[in-house]
Amino acid sequence: MKETRRRSITNKVVSHADLVTLSNSISAEFEISQLSMARNTTFTIRIKCHDDTTYESNTLEIIQEILGFKRLESVVIDYVDYDAHKHINLDIDRRRSGSIELIISGTDKNWVRGTFTHLTEQIDGITSQTHFLLKYRRIMFHVYALCIGIIINFVFSSVFDLMNIVQLFGNKPKRIVLAFWQFQFVMYFLNWLAGMPIAFSVQEFVIKGFFPPIEFDFGPDHYKFEKNRRMALFVVCVGVVLPFSLSIIFEIIKPLFFK
Repeated sequence: MKETRRRSITNKVVSHADLVTLSNSISAEFEISQLSMARNTTFTIRIKCHDDTTYESNTLEIIQEILGFKRLESVVIDYVDYDAHKHINLDIDRRRSGSIELIISGTDKNWVRGTFTHLTEQIDGITSQTHFLLKYRRIMFHVYALCIGIIINFVFSSVFDLMNIVQLFGNKPKRIVLAFWQFQFVMYFLNWLAGMPIAFSVQEFVIKGFFPPIEFDFGPDHYKFEKNRRMALFVVCVGVVLPFSLSIIFEIIKPLFFK
């Protein structure tokens, strides 16, 4: 009786060492088959690159030869022992499926379970795609919406020059100014609600463009697009967004402290 086990894993940053470890583990099974004098066995590594070039080999040297100068799209490691009815297929795809797909099948259930456990432990040990924008994505969604609402409110406040209206109450009791301040909060809340659809699009853009479900962390630095985008995003946030946000917050709270 044949048994098949599958595992699909996402949100991983695959390094050169991770790929070498997994390929060595699968290659070891192929070497064991050869030592047992099995003739009908195959071991193949297929690498697809971003320029649609595909490389295929039955040795591990292909990893050292290709990873150093190409941007990879997918890596498939396949081992089959037709005589012993054993099969391992590992598909690491960063574009099409965006996942690490592991399939192990065979008639020896102990081999299937043992090999599956061994390889899944290695895959689980790969660095996860962790970032506070991902970890707190639900909170960040409301932060995006609030920031967009504040920007919208700031733009409308500038157009209608609402701060001049507040100044008209300079000789009136402070409660009038506070009442207007509360009215502004209603405007911010409404704009926050209006910013939610835009915030959804912004969050999807950030996650897909900056944090892919599978990322290859090897090869030339200029091919590490997602990593370079995150670095540029950090510079923009620290140098532009943060000062701009602080200036907006100051404009919002200024009527409470300055008459």
